[in-house]
Amino acid sequence: MESFEIRVENAKRDFMNMDGDLWENIDKLWEYGYSMRVISEITGLTRSKIQRHISENNKARSDDIPTQNRELRVKQTLNLINQGWSKNEIAEELDLNPRTIGSYIKQLKNQGAL
Repeated sequence: MESFEIRVENAKRDFMNMDGDLWENIDKLWEYGYSMRVISEITGLTRSKIQRHISENNKARSDDIPTQNRELRVKQTLNLINQGWSKNEIAEELDLNPRTIGSYIKQLKNQGAL
């Protein structure tokens, strides 16, 4: 496996050859298989901001366990909302921060699920 430094250099090279806006280029890097850590290193954005963008725009990769877990939590949130649960009740049930549940609700609204 190549070192982190080599992956960063490869990502920088790919990034410099892209002609989209920042978020389009981040999407392309993600699709190429670069990790959030590498993308964060070359863009200066936090991993949480990149993660939020990827999740809210349905850019999950099948090999990304944190995104898979988040997608499961979003589905659980939707099911509980459909049962009439409040944001705070859902947060307590799933052992998450209510703000996290709020971001899931926003994602669901953006997707047209709510």
